Amino acid sequence: MNRRVKKKKAVRRAGRPAKPISREKLLSIARSVFAEKGYAGASLSEIAKRSGLRKASLFHHFESKEVLYREVLGEVISDLARLIEDARLDRGTFSQRLDYLGEMVIQYLGARRNTARLLLREVLDEGPFMRGDEGRVIQATLEMIAAFLQSGIDEGVVESQDPRHLALSITGLHLLYFVAGDVSSQFLGEDIFSPGMLQIRKRELISQVSRLCGLK
Repeated sequence: MNRRVKKKKAVRRAGRPAKPISREKLLSIARSVFAEKGYAGASLSEIAKRSGLRKASLFHHFESKEVLYREVLGEVISDLARLIEDARLDRGTFSQRLDYLGEMVIQYLGARRNTARLLLREVLDEGPFMRGDEGRVIQATLEMIAAFLQSGIDEGVVESQDPRHLALSITGLHLLYFVAGDVSSQFLGEDIFSPGMLQIRKRELISQVSRLCGLK
């Protein structure tokens, strides 16, 4: 008589999430929660809920809220710094590289709805990222922008001016439009994150930056 052999059900290790989620997806969800509520107001329970995880399972990925937050901010700053470096090293005239950088930053922020708000919240609230060693990364990124603009001044393409002030002005143009996403969408009568509006924004921003730089 044949007897059926019951297979033992695999035992999941404690803390291991029942429903695996990619790190990229988890960081995206965390970015949204932190952007909406700030570091202090955000909770791991809310992030876990939106991720379809138990709070205990979230600790399988990140040991604390601060570690998760630093990871989220660090990824954003690194991505933006990479775009600046790519534009700096890209071939073409300075004007072409400046336009390319503007388009890439708009595309990046437009594809990540809450990223601009997250950055502004961190700066205003002076959260853990700004208070820690990572705060120097933000300053270094601004220095990269200023150095890029200074190269345009040295070439005689950009009007002679303080590159640091110019860097802050251009950064504000990029961020505020997306930070005030709902207000901007209502004012313009269309969702600013839609593909069509992103294309319009790229065109408008390139024109505005060109005037700010006094391109020759």
